[in-house]
Amino acid sequence: MKEHVYIYSFNFIGRELCARMISKGYQIKGFFDLKFLDSKEVEDAKKEFGDLLFCPLNSFVPDENIHLSICIICLQNGLLHEKIAVELSKKGFKKIVFLPFSNLLSIKSQSEMRVNYNRVLNGNFDCLKTIPDVKFYNLPLRVISEDSETISLWCPVKILRTGDKEFFDNIFSKNGKQTRSLFNRYIDVEFDEYEPYFELFNYILKKSYKEPSNYLDLMAGQDKQQRDRLLEDRKKLVSIFEENYLINQLFFLDSPAKVCFQNRSKAPYISDGWHRAVYLRIKGQNVVPIVIDKKRLNDLLIWMEK
Repeated sequence: MKEHVYIYSFNFIGRELCARMISKGYQIKGFFDLKFLDSKEVEDAKKEFGDLLFCPLNSFVPDENIHLSICIICLQNGLLHEKIAVELSKKGFKKIVFLPFSNLLSIKSQSEMRVNYNRVLNGNFDCLKTIPDVKFYNLPLRVISEDSETISLWCPVKILRTGDKEFFDNIFSKNGKQTRSLFNRYIDVEFDEYEPYFELFNYILKKSYKEPSNYLDLMAGQDKQQRDRLLEDRKKLVSIFEENYLINQLFFLDSPAKVCFQNRSKAPYISDGWHRAVYLRIKGQNVVPIVIDKKRLNDLLIWMEK
């Protein structure tokens, strides 16, 4: 059994789509269009497509299974798609195919939606079998993606910090006293004050001729061979970042920095992914992709308000 489908807009695109889908066995339930306020328009539409539903969306009364149906928006003005999609969701539609433009969807969902929308309009309806429920966001942060446990977002660097003393004690407990003491000055500091990483990238990207001695002291100690190997390794890493920054920024969205929260202050800090985050900051970005436990989203929003 094919999915039940509604089409928004009785224009040429919508009528052509309807004819294609009927020929492939889909059950078209009806059209939504403001023109159906005119009873003559309804009569003319029935002459073309038979006894389907033809009505404006605001007069549509959904049944209890409307969440299983699909609605495809065929408006020629793509800027109106999201507005209509929100209205459809208020009517109970969960599966909506449209052309997204703003920030209501996650970046991942937005990309998938554009692909599916173009497939459907070109006559490829296989994606309708697995089309996910639409989820709209109303957050001050741009959502990248989410799964059952985590959510990824673009986060302002000004609210991010380094870890607290407990974090550094756990991570660097095996380091020598000299190395451990070097970390003390970077406990619970703002993002832009974590100097070792900025020194590293500024040196490799030739923004500064000052060697990243603080970074090498922290990460490699005083062994010259180990310091040289680490620096060469980081140069290769920066080369990868540079290549992807130019042609594939999804590289950074797919590997966001992991953010946790300090036990006492509840401040968000990066526990993993400093290299990627600082690289983007040096490129001039004021926001970086992060991933957090979904249960801590409210903590992040509260910290932002502070």
